[in-house]
Amino acid sequence: MAPNRSPSLQQHGSTGLPHSALPLQSGIDIPTVPNATHPDFDGIESDIDTSEDATGSSQHGALADDERVTRLSGQELLEKKDWRMLLILEVIMKWAHPSRFGVARACSGIQELWCRIIEGDTGEDFWLWVDGDEDWLRRRQPGEMLWQSANLNEIDWDRAQSALRRRISQQRYPLASGPNGGRNKRVRNATHEQRFSAIVWLLSSSKGMAELTIQHGYTPPTFRVSKMTSVLSSLIGSCRDVFPVQTRAWEVALVNSKKDGCICLRACRDPLRMWFDMLVWLDGIPPSLEGIDDESCIRCRSLVQSRYDDLANEGVAHPDFQLWNVMCYHAIRTTRRDNAELLAISSKRISKTGRQLVERTLNPVFKRGQVDVMFTPYINEYPRNLRFSAAETSCILPPDTQPDTSWPVQIPDNVLEDAGDPWIMLGIVAWMCAYCRSGFEESIRNDRHDELWHSHYLDYASEFSEFIQMPGPLPQLSSTGIELYHQLRVNKFEGETFLSQPGSERRQLCLIVYVAVAIFLRSRDVSLPGCPRCRVLFEESSTSGSSATMMSEREPLPLPSTIPTDDAGDVQADRPLSHLPGKNGMLLRPSPAEKSTEDLINDEKQAADEILSIRRSGLSTFDPTASHSEACPQEPAGMEAFTNITRDKALPKNEMRSQLAQQFHRLNQYVDSLGLDVSTCLRGPDGNDMPHPEGPTKKLPAGGVPREPLSDPLRLTKSDMIEEINDRLLEMLREVNLPCEHLPWYALEKDLEKRGFVLVNWPAGVVRKRGDKGVHDLSTVDVNLLYQAIMHPDEACRLRICRRPSEFTSAFRFKSWRLFVPLMTIMFVVPANPSLLISSSSKRPMQCSDSNVHPAKRTRYKDETMRLLTPSPT
Repeated sequence: MAPNRSPSLQQHGSTGLPHSALPLQSGIDIPTVPNATHPDFDGIESDIDTSEDATGSSQHGALADDERVTRLSGQELLEKKDWRMLLILEVIMKWAHPSRFGVARACSGIQELWCRIIEGDTGEDFWLWVDGDEDWLRRRQPGEMLWQSANLNEIDWDRAQSALRRRISQQRYPLASGPNGGRNKRVRNATHEQRFSAIVWLLSSSKGMAELTIQHGYTPPTFRVSKMTSVLSSLIGSCRDVFPVQTRAWEVALVNSKKDGCICLRACRDPLRMWFDMLVWLDGIPPSLEGIDDESCIRCRSLVQSRYDDLANEGVAHPDFQLWNVMCYHAIRTTRRDNAELLAISSKRISKTGRQLVERTLNPVFKRGQVDVMFTPYINEYPRNLRFSAAETSCILPPDTQPDTSWPVQIPDNVLEDAGDPWIMLGIVAWMCAYCRSGFEESIRNDRHDELWHSHYLDYASEFSEFIQMPGPLPQLSSTGIELYHQLRVNKFEGETFLSQPGSERRQLCLIVYVAVAIFLRSRDVSLPGCPRCRVLFEESSTSGSSATMMSEREPLPLPSTIPTDDAGDVQADRPLSHLPGKNGMLLRPSPAEKSTEDLINDEKQAADEILSIRRSGLSTFDPTASHSEACPQEPAGMEAFTNITRDKALPKNEMRSQLAQQFHRLNQYVDSLGLDVSTCLRGPDGNDMPHPEGPTKKLPAGGVPREPLSDPLRLTKSDMIEEINDRLLEMLREVNLPCEHLPWYALEKDLEKRGFVLVNWPAGVVRKRGDKGVHDLSTVDVNLLYQAIMHPDEACRLRICRRPSEFTSAFRFKSWRLFVPLMTIMFVVPANPSLLISSSSKRPMQCSDSNVHPAKRTRYKDETMRLLTPSPT
């Protein structure tokens, strides 16, 4: 029967629409006469005769299609299928798994609800089919239903067939009388399209569906009307416009919602109008229009939030200690494998106590994201990126599916208990996630790194670190760990770096975590599958007395003969390497005196890459590989030594700072030898941990007095760092007897070349723009890098001015220096009075006794970049 698309509302009465309580339900009493009484209209014209079954099907006996299904064998049903049953399963899966990603099979809860609906023991009978619907659905064949049928086996079909037999034997047929009798008649006497759409809606709004979705971590389908109508529209497909248009009722609804302050009806017009017409046709009265969209309207947002609060107060039961499974499944769901099996394997890798330890360590440091009313309250406790995985985990690994006991527990409880640092625990979880992502398959080659596995590990560690708020800095690596870190940073087997992908800075920090975790597990005799080559390196590091011994026992690693240059603006070409592999397999650099100018330039990025990267991470004093069997160093002086140093007024500040640094260094050595972690005791003025990048065992430079400690750039403003950069640069120029005033930076290179000097160890990643705006034109990150380079405690890696080799004095013309850009204003001059003192720490020059010099004036500058002070011109 063709649907009537003409308005069916007779006349308009009162404008008051009924408002139902939460959540919206469709089980409204239907009058047994066509014209229902309603405050807004006299009735609805009906084109369906409800006095008898228009299809001729008996309502008091089994359908012919039902009898045919019960006579099929399990194998025949697997081949031919029953499309009415598949439709019910499709609707359930659509609401139980909205993401539809990584779910291979229905869990036991979904299968139970599926069979109960077929049997008819849910208290809400939706088996409103008539003979002929099976053939109509078979011809229609929705693609989603075909996908569901591929995941059903013979046992699943046997269960569904048994449920249908119980329905027939117990004579559970739709009632023609009672509260839902009129509704049942309307559905059974409707067209195939109308009946199909009505059954989908009745299934979606049922009580059993609401309970199932809550169990799976989602709010009920009727929680938000806009979301519900959108999903219904996708399920119904081409059968949207098959119901009579209720124009007058819709206009009344628009007027009333506008009076109530709701603007959602116009925003969600198309799918909402289809649902509105269907419910007026099905129930005889307009539906309640409350809580339509929590994003478009303040009123609806308040109603949806009230429903969410009521759901939270009900205390929905949820599984405990699921964090390990959730994070592993987050990696598994991206594979195209049997997710249930992979999750079962990963779940068995640790015991229940181990999962509790993971929860206890990582749960307190979660970043709690914004509440999403799509999920239940306990799912919203997870970070936003983990919520879909957390919801699907309850279905993928049901309680009655026990993993095979032949899979061993690979991470003992005592190891996880020792991993109290959240970074170490996070690294262990990321390790297992990378193993899950590879399908628990490990490479068999141990002569080269498994870059795919490393990429998976760094991806998950980087992602997890984004939504976990760590309470402290990264773990600090010992000397052995730093050597391993450098080997992994540069894959010498391929001449490429693991960190060449986007987001390399965060991946670099996670590589530090990887090395710390690997040595931590190795020190506790735990071997997890991963990169075979890394396992060889870690085994060598644990058996040798030091990292140097480990390195000397290996054969030299092969290196490519050429590397590409990435100079900006130049044509990229391959140039020979001037570095040769030494006997330890490390890159041996020539001394500064033996280097050419081109070598010095090429060393800039490598030096910053290999050393400054660790310093930028702000390492703490936690050392998972620390060995306390070594003899303790000499016991440091007591507190009175520090007091005497600070009370000595004759000491200059620099000397006092050096002596204090030396005493603190001895104290750190002594505390570290005792196996104590004092990272939480060394707090800065702002409460942050004081960075200690070189570790407590770093040797003092020659002379026994360490260089003036590097200030923490996290505590310095950009202006402070620029001022220090200017001061140090002026100091370097004085050391090489190059007096200076203002001049654009681009002239500095030519002046240095004329005098036989060159600037080396430029920090990698700092933009070299041309112009004369100075350091202040750089970003804060670039100023930070430049500050660390010029303040580096190691002279070999510090940004400095070196004398250029003599063979390049006349030949070199700065053709390869086009990357150098202006950063500040410098001029090289010979002052009229050599005894003139220049101060860069004040707003004005010092007073001069020379009568030829004009009186000093206070000079104002537009920014801190131009704050290089000079004597007044004569």
